[in-house]
Amino acid sequence: MLRSIAFAALIVISLAALGGVIRVLDRPVETVIIEGELTRPEQRIVQVALESVELNGLLSTNISNLAPLVSDLDWVRSATVKRSWPDRFIINIEKHEPVARWGNAAYVSMDGNILSVPEQIDDLPMLNAQISAPKQSMETYRLLQRLASQHGLRIQQLSENSQGEWQLVFANSVSLNLGSRQLRPRMQRFLLAYQHSLRTARERIDHVDARYPSGVAIRFADNNLREPELLISQMSDQASQVRAFTNSITD
Repeated sequence: MLRSIAFAALIVISLAALGGVIRVLDRPVETVIIEGELTRPEQRIVQVALESVELNGLLSTNISNLAPLVSDLDWVRSATVKRSWPDRFIINIEKHEPVARWGNAAYVSMDGNILSVPEQIDDLPMLNAQISAPKQSMETYRLLQRLASQHGLRIQQLSENSQGEWQLVFANSVSLNLGSRQLRPRMQRFLLAYQHSLRTARERIDHVDARYPSGVAIRFADNNLREPELLISQMSDQASQVRAFTNSITD
């Protein structure tokens, strides 16, 4: 009986001691540190989002209430919160990086998420699709840009019309119509012609149509040309044959 009483008394004393330690450690929160590569407008938005939270002690504040306020922002990929003694919280933020503009007001990430960012970004390619979803459009852009970059070309604009046909504009102002199907082989035919002959005439080229089964049609910007549309036909994989077909229009 005495042992049981002594054991119970020990528990009471231990709990009291633990409560004292908690009170000592549960100091008022003085600082919230935001980690992550955030711009100043993004920092202000996070700060406003956190102002609605009542910060009590370092231990008594429920940190599970903090992360959703930040992670619910559509440009935030994830947000984690941790305590740092004696008196601060640390919030680490990972962002969705916009890789292209979507229409006139929004942006799209690499995995196809639509983002609304707090400041305008002008040096990104423009995507616009009337049929395909953002994720499908981004997959199309990634495929075409991967092919184009092998030849030093950068897509500045990629759009899909109501018939599902894709048209793109390169940074050098050359526009290309790929149609609605067989985008990879059509892009490869254009790049083959561009690599071996059209590169030197790019300043004269206004538009290229790659919807033909065995070549591409070129419209030149020079209105004085007698034949503004010319077809490179019967293209093969051999560069020498491609040059033979294109020399007549690039001279």
